[in-house]
Amino acid sequence: RNHLAQMLTHCIASLGLPRSPCLPLLLFSASASVYTFNDHGEAIHGWYETYQMSKWSGKATLVHFDSHADMGMPDAADYDFWIEALGKQRGQLVPEELAQSVTINNFIMPAILLGLIERVIWIKPAWAGDIDFGSYNWSIGNSRDGRHFVTDYAWSQVKTHDLEGDERIQVLQRFRVDVVPFTEDSLRNLHVSGPFILDLDLDVFSTENQAVEKLRNVFDEEETIQQFHGCRCRQEDCANIKEMEKAVERLGVQDRLTVSAIICDTPVHFSSKNDIQGAKQVLFSWLTVLRDEHNLRPHAVTVAVSANSYLPAAAQDVLSGTAEELAKFYDEGPPISLGCATCKTVLVRNDLGKDVEIVWQVVDKPHEYREYDYLPAGRDTELETYVGHVWFLRVMDAHGRVKYRRFAIGKGKGKETVRASESTLCLPGMLVPAPGADQMMEVLQPDIAVERGS
Repeated sequence: RNHLAQMLTHCIASLGLPRSPCLPLLLFSASASVYTFNDHGEAIHGWYETYQMSKWSGKATLVHFDSHADMGMPDAADYDFWIEALGKQRGQLVPEELAQSVTINNFIMPAILLGLIERVIWIKPAWAGDIDFGSYNWSIGNSRDGRHFVTDYAWSQVKTHDLEGDERIQVLQRFRVDVVPFTEDSLRNLHVSGPFILDLDLDVFSTENQAVEKLRNVFDEEETIQQFHGCRCRQEDCANIKEMEKAVERLGVQDRLTVSAIICDTPVHFSSKNDIQGAKQVLFSWLTVLRDEHNLRPHAVTVAVSANSYLPAAAQDVLSGTAEELAKFYDEGPPISLGCATCKTVLVRNDLGKDVEIVWQVVDKPHEYREYDYLPAGRDTELETYVGHVWFLRVMDAHGRVKYRRFAIGKGKGKETVRASESTLCLPGMLVPAPGADQMMEVLQPDIAVERGS
């Protein structure tokens, strides 16, 4: 019965139907919907979908098991979307569009803005950073210029220390954060009440970051990689730090720059199989107490696999099937598997009457690009891309002059079709790809451009 209710919940929410107090009866009052996915930002899809089905009225407690806080602020580029989501567009919001407007490190704050969550309990392992253990009361509001959100959340990169005392800032939501060690004693003493969401990132058991892939080319043992991270990022005493740094110098220039840029952004800790199984037992023992002794079940369960450079491959094998175990634990049907909301398939149609080159912009290096494909006149091609990705079309006119057109991938469901003739013509002052080099150049006149270094 719960499995049928779960399927109805997902199907009706996908239609974008409004919340209704009658739906819980229709859906047999299923206790929890279990969602699983790879990228953690998809969690907001599951939360809002269950909220739409009137499973709870909002203001829930988020119990967040993770090696990362994931409490970054919404991107400034999405500010207008979230302002409309808080106002006139609230009744038309669909879960997929919410998931397309967040990333893996900033999906919790939007949920707070929407009123879905008012308390965050971050259960973090000993190796995690970001926020110190303790309890905090913070706010999130509109900036003075009304163009981005600000917060007094102390670890945010966009913050205002005296949010409550500034009359020019509109406080939108107040929230509490409790940061608790992932230990049996801490969980035993943790008080959870009212509606709550269980949010589990499997990298809470063992974690790495995107620099590790590069370091595996020079270090044979994961223990050495973890030690190097501790020496470089946590100022741990290392007698062999010079030898490790010398090994890193064997990497190519670009790989060394990548390691230096991101190695300290997030934690690195490789847990043994026994340690992972022990921590998992601690989790399920605590959930058993909540369920059997306090009759407390989550209104939604979200499980992030984080197999994209955050959960080590060895840990993936040990933790495979965790979402299914949680579904069985709560007498639910198979977990609802969510795909990549930001991933899009786009059909590009060359209706310009001339051959074009397709070029894409590097997302984290806006002054760099890569050539993608050559598209003859009158032909179509499919791009596997994602929301917000910027693409260029390079075309030569009848006079032998190179012109550029530009388009960005928008939000929404289904396959998108882009006609080359409807893409934006790049005018003087805009940056476009420079032929023959992975860098950008500025358009000075319709037929002249000057290179700008990356």
